[in-house]
Amino acid sequence: MQRTWFISMAVAIANFCVVPLTNASDGEYGRYFGLRLIGSVAEVRDTKATNFTGGLQINNDEDLVAGNSLILGYRWNSLPIRTEIEVGVRYRFDYDLRDTGPPTGYENNLLTVTGLVNVAYEYRNHSDFTPYLGGSIGWANQRPDVRRNNLSIAEVEEFIGDKHNLAWGGLLGTTWHFAKNWDADFGYRYINLGGVDTGISSVGSRIEADEYVSHDVLITFNYRI
Repeated sequence: MQRTWFISMAVAIANFCVVPLTNASDGEYGRYFGLRLIGSVAEVRDTKATNFTGGLQINNDEDLVAGNSLILGYRWNSLPIRTEIEVGVRYRFDYDLRDTGPPTGYENNLLTVTGLVNVAYEYRNHSDFTPYLGGSIGWANQRPDVRRNNLSIAEVEEFIGDKHNLAWGGLLGTTWHFAKNWDADFGYRYINLGGVDTGISSVGSRIEADEYVSHDVLITFNYRI
């Protein structure tokens, strides 16, 4: 249900972007600052466990995730493109697993910090709305905060993992020039944030995953300098 709702929003944005727009405003060019709000359906894929005494049981590897980022961008006059540097954080992905024997739970709150370069081609026209299509590439740091709970002997251990990744994705949306010096941007982005590594517990157990992917709904407010 969560995934269907987000994908429906993305399709609605895509349909809006391909409708021809007819009356005039190419907006303003040059630098801008932005605050981006991120809501997403995220998923961790291809999980593997090391030094488990039993089997790996995945209780939750998909979650709703919120985040925000700051943007420094430039809208080019000579070409119909804009470029951005985006630095952001995504909060509390609940990624929960279990070693089936003796039963041991791994409660994993995953924090992600990103640094991205965005490039978007804009369909410039004579209205206050500018559709765009582009991509993102950069760096993502996964920092899982893990609580290991051995249920058979009531033993609890906390430890933190760390993994640096290449991040990449595609985005589309539309920018609304609603006031002098101000834009509102509504978009969708698919992004692959790379792998996850919980680190090694005191008993040598470790959980790794190949991919953390996210379907993002993006709302951004930009101030043109």
